[in-house]
Amino acid sequence: MNTGILQAAIAAWMVLATAPCAAARVSNDLAAAVGEMAGFGFGEAHELFDHALRHAAPGTPAWQQAIFGKAVCAHQFSPSSQRLIEEADTLYRQLLAECPDSPYAPRATMHLGRMRELGDYYGDAPDLAGARVLYQQVIDRWPTQDIAGEALLRIAGTFIQTYDATQAVHGVSLLESWLRTHPGEPLAAAMWQYMGGAYLNPLNNHARALDCYLEADRHGLLVLGKEWVVYWRIATIADHFVTNRDVAVAYYSRIITETPNSGKAYESQLALERLGAPVPPITLYTRGARDAARAKETP
Repeated sequence: MNTGILQAAIAAWMVLATAPCAAARVSNDLAAAVGEMAGFGFGEAHELFDHALRHAAPGTPAWQQAIFGKAVCAHQFSPSSQRLIEEADTLYRQLLAECPDSPYAPRATMHLGRMRELGDYYGDAPDLAGARVLYQQVIDRWPTQDIAGEALLRIAGTFIQTYDATQAVHGVSLLESWLRTHPGEPLAAAMWQYMGGAYLNPLNNHARALDCYLEADRHGLLVLGKEWVVYWRIATIADHFVTNRDVAVAYYSRIITETPNSGKAYESQLALERLGAPVPPITLYTRGARDAARAKETP
């Protein structure tokens, strides 16, 4: 038998025999990397993703997950550095170039925009115009995915965060227009809340800020446990700037009854007394004592 053919046959057999083992190793690396990321162990996860990337077949789902995960780790590692951000940029772009239809492509494009919007390390100057281009790519390429709304919120934010009144008005108008044409937007509450902040500063329009915060609450605030921040703003704007006693009373009361651990419950009680409204009791401590007693009774 020809020696070259025999060697080729043996090599092919070895590839086939080791392929399942390699695939299992890659799968294990990916699972372990995801676990490390869940605990913010970006350094350990970076090594595991790198190992998986070197052993996964290019373009496969495992390869896509590995290159995206490695990029995220480089992007999120703290402290950041120019080298890490450049590595993340290269990896995200490689994923987009080789697998433009990857399920990770929308988020990779979004992350490229975020790296331009924010200063990730000392001396890293933001590039808001460059960020807008990438965010717009997300909207144009994936207009029916939820991430499109997030990208629009990011675009608006690049204008509002300048604290220039003209640019802030433009950013707010982008959000208002988007909400008119996307009534089912999952991030509607966040958009209304963000507009509320913009109308407060730099636009100094308290009446419109109040409307936006009320609309955000109507849609269901997204940051659980921090509802009191919006409640307090609604109550104080209605109380001191817009003179809407009913709204002020309603939200001071909600701070006391729904978020008694906010640190604003006692101030809300004083405000209700001043407004001549019923003052709910603060039940934070009695509620805690009652829960502790019930726990003791439970076998």
